[in-house]
Amino acid sequence: MTDEPQHVTDDPRRAARRARGLAYVCENLPYLRETLPSGDAVERLLDAVRERRTAADVDAALDALHHQVQAAGDALGVYAGLRGDWFGRGDTGARPVGFSAPSARPVPGDDTEKAHLCPHGRCARYVWPEAAAADGPECAIDGRPMPLRNL
Repeated sequence: MTDEPQHVTDDPRRAARRARGLAYVCENLPYLRETLPSGDAVERLLDAVRERRTAADVDAALDALHHQVQAAGDALGVYAGLRGDWFGRGDTGARPVGFSAPSARPVPGDDTEKAHLCPHGRCARYVWPEAAAADGPECAIDGRPMPLRNL
């Protein structure tokens, strides 16, 4: 484990790619565990995130899982949600309803737009309040509650 300040040394495009890949893993963890012949790649990734290893370590574990998912028959792997090139720079511009036009953005402090977000701030997973269980969603990696936050 290291105390490397990832927010200082991390390329924003890699961070976005990692966040989207981790969100895919969180949303599909039961499927991944059931589908993959060996859970080693899944557990290595989860350990890297739980132990707050460096961004490079998490990227390596995520890439290994990505290749294992592809080898199991899913051609898009864990980066299925990315558009464009390898870093995901080909953003489609799609945004959640209410955020696509500047005039539609909520006023700072307005609590009308909320979502449950990753408790660690490491992945791009979100759950709309309407879709959440009564007691709120949990992080698939460590079971911590996903806090409801203003967007």
